[in-house]
Amino acid sequence: MRMKSIGNCLKYTLLTSVSIFLVIFLSCKSGPEIHIWYGQNQTFGKPALAQKWINILGHVSASEEDSVFVYYSLNGRPGGQLEGTPGMLNIGPHPSERLPRRLMFSGDFNIEIDEGGLLAGTNEVSLVARDAAGNSSEKTIVFEYQRGISCMLPYTVDWHQVDNALGVLQIVDGLWIWNQDGIRTRKIGYDRVLAIGDMSWTDYEAKVLVTFHGVADTTNYPGSIRDGVGFGLSARWLGHSDDPIPGQQPKWGWKPSGASAWYVFRQARGQEKFGNGILQLDADPQEGDRKIDDTLDIEFGRSYWFKVRALTQNVGSRYDFKAWDASQPEPESYMLATNGLEGNLAHGSLIVVAHYVDVTIGPIVIDPIKDTEYITTVPTLSKMATHKLLK
Repeated sequence: MRMKSIGNCLKYTLLTSVSIFLVIFLSCKSGPEIHIWYGQNQTFGKPALAQKWINILGHVSASEEDSVFVYYSLNGRPGGQLEGTPGMLNIGPHPSERLPRRLMFSGDFNIEIDEGGLLAGTNEVSLVARDAAGNSSEKTIVFEYQRGISCMLPYTVDWHQVDNALGVLQIVDGLWIWNQDGIRTRKIGYDRVLAIGDMSWTDYEAKVLVTFHGVADTTNYPGSIRDGVGFGLSARWLGHSDDPIPGQQPKWGWKPSGASAWYVFRQARGQEKFGNGILQLDADPQEGDRKIDDTLDIEFGRSYWFKVRALTQNVGSRYDFKAWDASQPEPESYMLATNGLEGNLAHGSLIVVAHYVDVTIGPIVIDPIKDTEYITTVPTLSKMATHKLLK
């Protein structure tokens, strides 16, 4: 009897027993299947780079009993942080209750690449997935990086004019689908993030139409959802970092940042259903405590405008936030305001964040602002309520 190795299989020239047949059957098992969510040909850097990272997202499938390891290389070089080290990816879900974070579901991966390591033009990422039995599979992703493009304000996303969402924004986390109505979370989870615009933006006002469809059943997710569920806009974003959580792949630190404007659905301890929520606004660092407003009740199936703006001051920055039912006129005044202190980011893009909620993001309108336009309709900081973190 002779045998020859062909990929992951063993080919026998003579079958002499049932046991040999079984060896062939087990040895010819295919490797884990690699799925790239947004296609094997992608483009980054146009209309601009909205954060310092590009993210190639996907999923690897294998039998439940298999341990899967995924490695990647960029332009023929291992993707590890140290030259010559293998670029091994973390695969979701995270084993620790404290660290489900960005890799929410079993088999999910996020290849997070610093734009400084990319070639202008064509780049290639090669993936190898291997299970514990040594069965492997490979996939190559070719993408274009257009370096140095600036996105000028005003900037608008009209989904009736969009064929590919990657042409108008960066998908940082999660599986999304889009059509003429907008872009929607296909699977809800921790911080499903979209980044819009240009890291060089400074003073701007952003308005986003959001339709709420539902929230997560918290019993279906690993760990605890300690900060509630909700939806938010963050102004002046540069990308995930090692602060305050170092050494993760992908990174999930959020500092430094500008300001985050959220609607958080409140959940009473021991109850499964979510009740009316609160608007909240935080800058990093900021003057005083978190700013809140509890006058807006969001209903599923309805659409709401979220509006945030950022302005540079002599020291630090000023941020304002309001949200309202899309069937009603826009409120004249902003509902919340806060001052970012010295050290607050002075520039960055806009991100939208769906945190354990199912939403559709509709039209996005971002305009530049001037001092004279800004001063007329801001609330008084001293009259606003403050709020500590929900426990």
